[in-house]
Amino acid sequence: MKLFFSVMVLLVTAFALAINKPQVMKRFVGSQNAPAITKPRAVKLAQLIVRHPWRPGRHQKGVAIYMRLYKGEKPASVRLFAQRTLNYAVSLGANSVSVSFPFFINGIHGTRIYGTKATPSPGLVKDITRQAHQQKLRVTLRPLMDEANLIRDGWRGSIQPTDRVRWFVNYRRWLRPYLQAAKSGGATTFVIAVELNSLVDDPLWTGLLRWARRLYPGQLSYSANWDGLRGTVVEKTRPLSIDAYFNTSLPDSASVSQITTIWNNWLRQLGLANLRAVVLSEVGIAAESGAYRHPALWGNPSARFNGGIQQHWFTAACRAFQQNRLAGIYFWRLNLVQQPSKPASAADRGAFAGRQGARAVRQCFRAR
Repeated sequence: MKLFFSVMVLLVTAFALAINKPQVMKRFVGSQNAPAITKPRAVKLAQLIVRHPWRPGRHQKGVAIYMRLYKGEKPASVRLFAQRTLNYAVSLGANSVSVSFPFFINGIHGTRIYGTKATPSPGLVKDITRQAHQQKLRVTLRPLMDEANLIRDGWRGSIQPTDRVRWFVNYRRWLRPYLQAAKSGGATTFVIAVELNSLVDDPLWTGLLRWARRLYPGQLSYSANWDGLRGTVVEKTRPLSIDAYFNTSLPDSASVSQITTIWNNWLRQLGLANLRAVVLSEVGIAAESGAYRHPALWGNPSARFNGGIQQHWFTAACRAFQQNRLAGIYFWRLNLVQQPSKPASAADRGAFAGRQGARAVRQCFRAR
């Protein structure tokens, strides 16, 4: 009983700290337990093909896939997972996918950048990009800094490397094979970094971007956190890509119409000259009570499950996307290892497959 009480105190304390730091991302990083893995049958799955593929000038109707490897997985199994997930994306009506995969840094002040067994190899990333292309899906690749080594002191947007020059040199070295994989796999967009608020205005991005463009001829983007939309790397990449987790004061009882108004107001308050060039690179929320207030936070042990929260948030985001004629929207997230027809574990309320949120995604993509 003492152990149980101690664990509960730690959980409640951690959540209280997170609420006091609303910018902290809590979206399914590698520090959490593995989701339930349901392996597909060891046969080649049929490929579903997009009916109306994306082309320049069309909206990106996307789902965000998180590609993290777990113990004992072999490349052949991962490819089957990917085929199953890509088929599900097509069945929802998506014409685009983003594939995020984790890398690591040795602490909030660290300069060492590395992959682990959780990080897919460049070859595997290339293979899955090609699989998606065979199904006529537009592909965006997104290296995502895992917060496993940061959670005690902050989040990926608060890193302060002791030597920034060394950090950028090491990051460039780690990125190289993935940029090459993006080129050979045919990815349309490569996201050079995600939500690095504390580094967003560093002039060293200029040289890194110039170097990256020599390796990769496609579109280079940067996924800005909703509160970090100004800086060198934002200004030197296009389109403007936003992970949209802005806070609200909405109660659980808010209607879709009320939530849509909040979305529209937030978009217009950004003060951007051309909203039609904006991509919402992550639209996500936990399927739990209280989530409207801090959409980036989930896993509150005292919050009850509420699938309607996710469904209404997604529906409202889709309406704002349509009404403002944004360039794209990506719903966060599908887990590569999860059976899409079944809900994720009770502890993982951010995944939408098999839940009410999936209905909102399907309705959004089928609307013309």
